Amino acid sequence: MSIVNAQNIYQLHSNFSKCKFGVLHEVINGKIDSTPRHIAHNLKGFVSKRLGDTLLINFWDINKNYDSFKQNKDIINSCDNDSSFAYIIQKSDWVNGISFTIPFSSWAFTPLNIPFRYRLEKNSDLEAQFLNTGVNFLKIWGKAKYFKKTQINPREHYWGTGVFLAFSQQALDSANTNGKVMTKDNIAAISYGINGIYSINHLGFTLALGFDNAIGANAKYWTENNGKHGLKPWIGFGVALGLTALSFNSSNSNK
Repeated sequence: MSIVNAQNIYQLHSNFSKCKFGVLHEVINGKIDSTPRHIAHNLKGFVSKRLGDTLLINFWDINKNYDSFKQNKDIINSCDNDSSFAYIIQKSDWVNGISFTIPFSSWAFTPLNIPFRYRLEKNSDLEAQFLNTGVNFLKIWGKAKYFKKTQINPREHYWGTGVFLAFSQQALDSANTNGKVMTKDNIAAISYGINGIYSINHLGFTLALGFDNAIGANAKYWTENNGKHGLKPWIGFGVALGLTALSFNSSNSNK
């Protein structure tokens, strides 16, 4: 189970480009100023509130890349870090008159659990291992969709790829140690590898390629110990349900 909340991610890292968000207006004392303001390149931020066809936007820290625009009051720059802006969705913005999308992207850490694993060896069976926990480090891309009918909640989908590290407990016995361990022994194991996730409306799936290394006195006897008995890869499957992402980079760039 790979846990990532796309809504939390896009609220932190929506991509606001000068092409899609051509004209914004600063919100001053709760009122929308009539003076048009523009995005020079691309800014990251979040939609703080929706009022009909108007989106209230707060940007992440606007860095020094935008200091050169301070002399141009029409361009949003680092002096506007504490300001809110309004974007009025135009009639032409609505796709088929129904929806309006905002792309988002993020680097994120997320909790990880991969309950089902298939080891890539002859006559291997699907394993169920629910007692494992770890973290993903992912790059995520997606879109948040707003509907013209405000009664419909925003929907989002995303996909991502990255690396993971997890810890679990492995039971050793004679079957998985070639008879070297006759009495059942529980040892710790470290799992690591790469994985991909896809989620739509808080329901998603994860697919991983991983390896295991055991820790303990009898670890060397475990036949699935990666490196001890050659490469021992496995494919893992999981379901992502309503997750939370920890983002670590909130600064804007023009990339």
